[in-house]
Amino acid sequence: MTGSDMMFNNKRDTPTLMRSIYNLAMGVLWTGVGVFFLFHRKWGIDMNMNNQSEILLTNIFGGAAILYGVFRIYRGITNK
Repeated sequence: MTGSDMMFNNKRDTPTLMRSIYNLAMGVLWTGVGVFFLFHRKWGIDMNMNNQSEILLTNIFGGAAILYGVFRIYRGITNK
C-alpha cells in the first residue's frame, strides 16, 4: 500500500476531506470578518458610520458572522 492509499481508502474520502478543509477555511474567514466588524473601532479603523443604527447593524452583522464561522468550523471538524 502506498501512502496515498493509506490516506484515502476509496474515492469518496477525497471529496469529504476537501469539504472539511473548505469548511474550516471558510469558518476561519467568517470568524475573522466578524471579529473585524466588532472591533474595528477599537483598532482605529474608521468606516464612516455616524449614526447609531449603522453601528448597531455593524455589531449585529459581526456577531452573526462569528456565529456562522464557528458553525462552519464545527461542521468541518465533525465532517457533517
